[in-house]
Amino acid sequence: MVNILFRVGSGRASSARLESGDFLAFSGNRDGSSRRGRRGVYNGVPVWRRRLRRIADYFAAASLMLMVAIGAAWFARLGEQEVRGAFRVLDGDSLELGSQRYRLQGIDAPEYSQTCRRNGTIWPCGREAAQQLRRFVRQGGIACSGGEIDKFDRLLVVCRKGGTDINRQMVLEGWAVSFGDYEAEERLARQNGSGIWAGEFDRPRDWRELHGRAEEADPGGSSAAGLASSLVNRGRLWLRSVTNWFGE
Repeated sequence: MVNILFRVGSGRASSARLESGDFLAFSGNRDGSSRRGRRGVYNGVPVWRRRLRRIADYFAAASLMLMVAIGAAWFARLGEQEVRGAFRVLDGDSLELGSQRYRLQGIDAPEYSQTCRRNGTIWPCGREAAQQLRRFVRQGGIACSGGEIDKFDRLLVVCRKGGTDINRQMVLEGWAVSFGDYEAEERLARQNGSGIWAGEFDRPRDWRELHGRAEEADPGGSSAAGLASSLVNRGRLWLRSVTNWFGE
């Protein structure tokens, strides 16, 4: 119990008694000490030490983010393959070399048997798309690289001849539509009326659904299903690459 002397009204001294719990409520801490005691000390911990801990926390968070970025970059190249050779064109977005088939990533060309309408006339746009891809392949010097396989066991690739991205050119010239990539190129092709955009057509995905054809894999993007599929496919390709390496 503590006696406190204070002045009230005209200056006469009065006294009051406070229980120890009341005193502690005024003081701020149960031990009677203030949260801010000596200068440079906060709650019993030196301010410099609190700042040092904060800097360490920031450094740990930045290090974790860097490790995640490095891991993502490494995983992005997991099982990455580059293939060169005399490819055979199957349709406007599919190639074959030996027993392995390849699917041009990020685009979707009309199926080989698909037809479109132009100036009121039906024309074989699927065969024409394949012919345009064949035009690139015949020039030779094609290199296709990718790090994923789809549900049909095809390696998803981006093919280039020198500095030319063939996937991009197929969309830009209107012989394929975007399928998870090359959206800007599709807009330009549509504006210019290039290729299949010169008339009317069903998007290849819709045509396959209409004709009961097997659907292509989810092109990925930001969807959780597409991301999970991409991770699984990269793991499958890596496992297959390791198996082939040990089998040699």
